[in-house]
Amino acid sequence: MARVHPESLSRLTMEDIIEETGWGLYSKVMVGVTSACAFCQAVAILALCLALPLAMCDSFMNESTVLTVNLCFFLGRAIGGFILNSMSDITGRLWLLPNSLLVIFCSAFLAAFSHSGSSLSVALFILGSGLEANIRASKIHLAEILPKNKRGFYFIIPSFFWSVGYILMIGCGWKLSQHVIVEHRGTEMKLTAWRLLFAIAGGCNILVACITALVQPSPRYRLLMKQYTLANLSLKLFYSINKSKYSETWPLREEDITGIISDFQINTERRPLNCTEQMRLLLRRMFKTVCLLFKRRFIITTTGLILVRILFFFGIVPVHLLMTKTLLIQNSTCEISGYDLFHLYRPVDKDCKLRTNMVFFPTFLLLAPNIMLGQLFILHLVDHIGRRLIIVFGSFLCAITASALTYWDMDLFFWNQQFYIKIVFCAIFLIGYSIVQHTLEIIETEAFPTVARGTAAGIVSFYPNFIFCVVCTVWYMSCGVTYISLGLIFAISILVTYFLPELRRLPMVE
Repeated sequence: MARVHPESLSRLTMEDIIEETGWGLYSKVMVGVTSACAFCQAVAILALCLALPLAMCDSFMNESTVLTVNLCFFLGRAIGGFILNSMSDITGRLWLLPNSLLVIFCSAFLAAFSHSGSSLSVALFILGSGLEANIRASKIHLAEILPKNKRGFYFIIPSFFWSVGYILMIGCGWKLSQHVIVEHRGTEMKLTAWRLLFAIAGGCNILVACITALVQPSPRYRLLMKQYTLANLSLKLFYSINKSKYSETWPLREEDITGIISDFQINTERRPLNCTEQMRLLLRRMFKTVCLLFKRRFIITTTGLILVRILFFFGIVPVHLLMTKTLLIQNSTCEISGYDLFHLYRPVDKDCKLRTNMVFFPTFLLLAPNIMLGQLFILHLVDHIGRRLIIVFGSFLCAITASALTYWDMDLFFWNQQFYIKIVFCAIFLIGYSIVQHTLEIIETEAFPTVARGTAAGIVSFYPNFIFCVVCTVWYMSCGVTYISLGLIFAISILVTYFLPELRRLPMVE
């Protein structure tokens, strides 16, 4: 590890300081905590997909209520996520990390004990807000302590644990939704099943919230807030834990790290004296930060990321559901509605009978590992060939396979050779989509300064979540038209990728 020498202090960057702290126990703990958060995020989002159709056994639920609840969830991710992530630029990510987990825990249990559509809608709005905040806060907090040469590699590792939680929750939902449960355990079990899924989703979050006590504040945030003494103490702590050395041997002083993190003239107000002033300060700071993102230095990056996110507005789970239905329904009879984009099966009827072919679950589970294959691809190449080239490759895979699926139809027999060819197309599509989604997360984190990193994440994720709200209510078209639309969208995204920054093995923007 290269030492920081006095003659190089004038050109010192935060990455040089992070490199000096070394890679050791604390860094691995941070990766572990972020991975635990990712596991809980996957469990929470899939619980919603599986639980709501089962909730139709309750008298207060019907299909329109399910769509309303979905709408509230994605509005929560869009609006609540933006507000909470923007606040994290002011309060720090460490404050948001455990609190967002507690929000998920409380809202999931509120959903589990809901007995009206209104209370369930409120619970899901809060759940969406907490989930989006935790997704962004955990990844940003991790990225801020990663060395530049391996930032992409370690950033993707928690995504594997997201996939593990996702696959385990599919298995759990499968067991709770089987025909044998419906027919032999009766309505009582069905009334319990969907509530139990929400309880499982909430329960793991409270455990991870306790684990976040091991996490220390980000030195970047402390430098932003001009807390130079505390920032230096944090760096000494990382240094002593990672390298198993005495903190007194830390080579840098407070004056050496002064001015490394710029506040872009946003953090200039005096400290608030009361609650009213604090709220005004929060709103003023949020407004200034949003304005900064659309000024000359960042407007191309901000606009480019928003456009790519809009083009990939579906998200991993809806695309996985779409590919599952693609495999099991012929194009000539296949139609996709907004409901189908977020639920594996149609709602149960009032007799608690599942109106679906249970082969959907094994097919859904069969395709799930392709998400991990996309993550594995990123893991090995993101720090070698760069972010933009990987996004172009993923978009190309999606565009080509979407076009192929438009014209590829077959009889639905597992022993039919054409069926396996279609499995390959769906698998490649899911791999490409996973590649793009997870690589975009890296760019969104490293392309903005500490003063605006949370706000940028909130703005970029606002548009796809809001658009998905609209799509869920109005989308109804044949699978063939859906594939053609997706092919065109992903082809356009290849062009937009040109405007994204490339920060492979470079310092994060400050």
